Amino acid sequence: MTTRKVKVGIIGVGKLGGRHLYHLLRIPEAEVVGIYDISETVRKKYSREGIKVFDNADDLLENIEAVVIASPTHTHYQYATKAIRRHIHVFIEKPMAETLEQAREMASMAEEAGIKTHVGYVERFNPAFISAKQIIDTPLYIQTQRLAPFTSRGTDVSVVLDLMTHDIDLILSLVPGSIMNVHATGMSVVTSQPDIVSAYLEFDNGLVAYMSVSRFAIRKKRRFHIYQKNGLINIDLGRRRVKFISPLKQSDINNLFIDSETLDIGEGKLAYTYTLRIDNQDAIRAELRHFLNCIINDEEPLIPLSHGYRVLQIAHQILDSVYRYIRRMGMQNKPLI
Repeated sequence: MTTRKVKVGIIGVGKLGGRHLYHLLRIPEAEVVGIYDISETVRKKYSREGIKVFDNADDLLENIEAVVIASPTHTHYQYATKAIRRHIHVFIEKPMAETLEQAREMASMAEEAGIKTHVGYVERFNPAFISAKQIIDTPLYIQTQRLAPFTSRGTDVSVVLDLMTHDIDLILSLVPGSIMNVHATGMSVVTSQPDIVSAYLEFDNGLVAYMSVSRFAIRKKRRFHIYQKNGLINIDLGRRRVKFISPLKQSDINNLFIDSETLDIGEGKLAYTYTLRIDNQDAIRAELRHFLNCIINDEEPLIPLSHGYRVLQIAHQILDSVYRYIRRMGMQNKPLI
């Protein structure tokens, strides 16, 4: 049986766009028609490698049925709306737009056009998160930590839009309720935008989420902790490991775990630490294949623009709270370094 190939192009082939291109060239559902990038250096590089390079985005869009937009955030609206008007399916990197107004318009246009859209919140395809979902059952409290050493990439937006939206997306995928309360603090360290932020979210179903993010850390760390009635789930998204601490005996959940150890928690009580079995996969390749197969099979992508808009709504609520804190502390336009 021959798999139908989707004619796809890429706009923006920097570090992340280059990774998308690498995987698309190896995905059976994709026929890479070509790329467009404003950088002459990038265009020459891929032309030498035998990739079709278009002189402008419009010419590329005229020859494809799906586009991956991995250009800088401030260009997302421009390229996405051009694609949507042509009824081209859109995969767009996060954040999907600079402003909420742009994001709302993009989502509305896409729904009216009836196209498939997907926002690149790649952690949803992290094999550790996918495996952990097997044991997630009505979270009561969520704690996340996402730290990264400083690089110039992504500094055109705040750390909330650059990094924290990954955790907002993961939380929204697990929690059906609406947010009642948002409180956040943060500060600029090296850029004019907030570089470290802590945020507290309270949902109407009683769940509380506490998120901490920094792009000026010594080392990378991506942790996601879920507290629920039958135990604690520790997800290390970076190392792709999941631990489950629970009073449940292994015989009840034996098929999901590769090993366990017994913990004496005092007063004659025992708990068990289980290591979850994980089926490894490349998250970027998995989300690209998901997007393409949704086109082929006429299915709804996991993270459409409408969901991306909701993530941005919450991100901007967090930013509003951070900026109120910054003004209150008299730290406007004053990076620490």
